[in-house]
Amino acid sequence: MQLLRLLAAALACATLLPAAQAAGTPAQSRLLTKDADGSWRFPTVEAGGRAWSADVFDFSYAGYRYGEREDFTGIPADTRTLSAAPDEDITEKLNAALAALPRGGTVHIPAGTFRIGAGKTGDAVLVTTDNTVIRGAGAGRTRLVIDPTYRSAEKPAERQSASFSTGVIVFGKPGSGGWFHGRLETTTVARPVALGAREIAVADASSFAVGDTIVLRQFMWEAFVAKNAHNPTRAPRALRWTNYDADDRPRFSNPGDSFAFLRRVVAKTGDTLLLDVPIPRDLDPADMPITIAPVSAPLLRNCGLADLSLAAPDEEGAAKEASVGTTVQIRGLVDGLFKDVAIESFRSLGFATAYAVNVTFLGCSASDAINRGGGGSGYGFYIKGQNLLYKNCSVARVRHGFTTAAAQTCNVVIRGCASAELRFNSDIPHGEAVDDTHLKYAYALLWDGHRSRDAGLLMVNRGTLSGDAFETCGWAIVWNYESAGLNTRSFAGNDMRRNLLGLTPAEFGLVVGAYSRGGRDGIRVHDGYSRFPATTSGTRITSPELQVGPVSGRVLFEHTGRPVAGSIYDIQLARRAKLLR
Repeated sequence: MQLLRLLAAALACATLLPAAQAAGTPAQSRLLTKDADGSWRFPTVEAGGRAWSADVFDFSYAGYRYGEREDFTGIPADTRTLSAAPDEDITEKLNAALAALPRGGTVHIPAGTFRIGAGKTGDAVLVTTDNTVIRGAGAGRTRLVIDPTYRSAEKPAERQSASFSTGVIVFGKPGSGGWFHGRLETTTVARPVALGAREIAVADASSFAVGDTIVLRQFMWEAFVAKNAHNPTRAPRALRWTNYDADDRPRFSNPGDSFAFLRRVVAKTGDTLLLDVPIPRDLDPADMPITIAPVSAPLLRNCGLADLSLAAPDEEGAAKEASVGTTVQIRGLVDGLFKDVAIESFRSLGFATAYAVNVTFLGCSASDAINRGGGGSGYGFYIKGQNLLYKNCSVARVRHGFTTAAAQTCNVVIRGCASAELRFNSDIPHGEAVDDTHLKYAYALLWDGHRSRDAGLLMVNRGTLSGDAFETCGWAIVWNYESAGLNTRSFAGNDMRRNLLGLTPAEFGLVVGAYSRGGRDGIRVHDGYSRFPATTSGTRITSPELQVGPVSGRVLFEHTGRPVAGSIYDIQLARRAKLLR
């Protein structure tokens, strides 16, 4: 019944826009039409010599329990309730309570303000048991304050890189974040896989059974890397997304430079496997062999955090605006739910996912980054993973709000979220205060009903920035993006990308219903915008009519300056609910 209520609500919400958009009458997109009986369709539109569809991929599988649950399920009834004095460090008590639940359960933290991480280095509070939840008495009622003595690593020079794999609260088993590593060669895919496919024809399916968790992987190949990540100044190692042998020959065997998908086998017919979640890109074994094997990493399953707040003062001994550390780190978690968690302040990363799968962040927030400097700081939600759902979340006063990274990052839904007052630390005169793609070709990204104030949205070629990131976006859809229309220009004439929507994908993109709530210049939607070369700013899209961007030819724009009716994610989720009944 809970599933049906949730999905029925999603169907009802599909006809509505967020409250901030309700003031204007929404336009009707040619890519999403409502019939007389109230049902929705995704028509295919011909434009610019190709076919376009907002339904090119089913995003509805993203999130906890495939987005079908907004509260925990399958958690044992065993509980442990902490008892602590105000301002007491409860790190050891938390870990002891977690250890006392060997088959999972719930650890309750009462109302009050407590400390965590005192004198710790690296992971402080560890959740390593399946089916485990930490729950407070409510955001603002249960407050955990990170002790200034917490360190992400012993040596100061190592703390920045360590913050991307460690955290004050960590969900994950040792090695769980590296599920896409290993030889993974039990069998190979026999035929090309189309974008959105769930049926995979393999050479030999005899080693697989229904219920198996598998990894499907394809290494990036030479033509692909040469097109998307070529830096001639680094010759003879000019191809960036690969590894090399001693003779400077590219090897194309680094797992980090691969398209990899964690999936479950739900049916098998002969040598054809039916997977639980669609594949979000075209794959062709003629480019590079595609392998399938059972997962070998020790994954953590069905865990989460709910109903509490976290805060961080400056790191002890750190220079001004230079504290380092991650508050909540989620490594290799499959089926996770983070609900009503408010990070009131953090050092350099708020919520960080390291190759998590099917995780929902519901009503979470990350505010006030202490360190908004360069080199990977000031991220509210740092996103590495797949089938992730960010719903009704928000960021404020950070450098980057929602940032995707890595080639294994795909099928990410950012629904009804908001970014406000994004900014830099006082010592950084240039750069970006934006939501963005940051590293190495994330794809299948849906921004649905996203709102920003004093922030921008970029999914572009970053060139040699961020460690030779180059093309950071494969394909994406931006649907009903709202800008407050503020801060279109900053000091010294430097455009900090605020109030700018720039989508320049390698494959394709849709920008429908991008508009401004005010401001002198309104919203600026660009085609062909790039950080590489730095002078490339593309062409501003001003026409409200449907058109293919004139610079890249890879983005379809419609109704710039006005919102449109409907939500892709809500409609797809409701449509799948009908099939599940």
